[in-house]
Amino acid sequence: MARLPHSIKIKALNHALALLFGTVSISAFCIPTAMAQSTNLGSLFGQVKPNTALQIVKADNSITRNVVTDAQGRFQVNSLPLGSYQVHLMMANKIAQTSKLEVLNNQAVEVVFKLPETTQSVQISATNPQPVGKFSLSGQELSHVAGAGGDPMRGLQSLPGVISVSDGNAAPAIRGSRPQDNTYYIDFLPVGYVYHMGGYLSVVHEDLVKRFDLYTGAFGPEFDDVHG
Repeated sequence: MARLPHSIKIKALNHALALLFGTVSISAFCIPTAMAQSTNLGSLFGQVKPNTALQIVKADNSITRNVVTDAQGRFQVNSLPLGSYQVHLMMANKIAQTSKLEVLNNQAVEVVFKLPETTQSVQISATNPQPVGKFSLSGQELSHVAGAGGDPMRGLQSLPGVISVSDGNAAPAIRGSRPQDNTYYIDFLPVGYVYHMGGYLSVVHEDLVKRFDLYTGAFGPEFDDVHG
């Protein structure tokens, strides 16, 4: 068998080593790339209200993560194993909404919630105050006024702003108006004849009066243009 010259042996050995280290070098760079493409992990992100608590649960309950959104309401959860997940939106430590989705390999999946409109309802209630210048008394109260003599209409003379024109006349003069300037209503119907015997007594019996409303001023337009 013929022997190779020494120089040829060295070249052949260097070539073989070059091939060997080249292969090792290529393999060393290819391994991490192949591993990065098969991580089997994904991520979730989204945006809701600021400082909102979220709970991320894998469908088989093997993974549970709790996160809180930032000042802009954004959140992102990385390195989640692939599969089905439920993302719970928490309000006052209770589940307000749930979003179901799939975590995909090397992908960021957006979580979307349908947030209700934040409108605040305000209920305003008020009672109708008694008009200025209105006095309400029962017929019994008016009849028992001193000097009324059991006549509720004569008892009106004891109210503020009401005077009598004479001792023999029960018709009141209200805030400077004449007795004939007044208008009387019984059950919302105008009554023209209220006094008899020259105005000494009224035709209204005390037992028939449940409530008497006296308007000394500032009365509504439903009373036309009367003075009292």
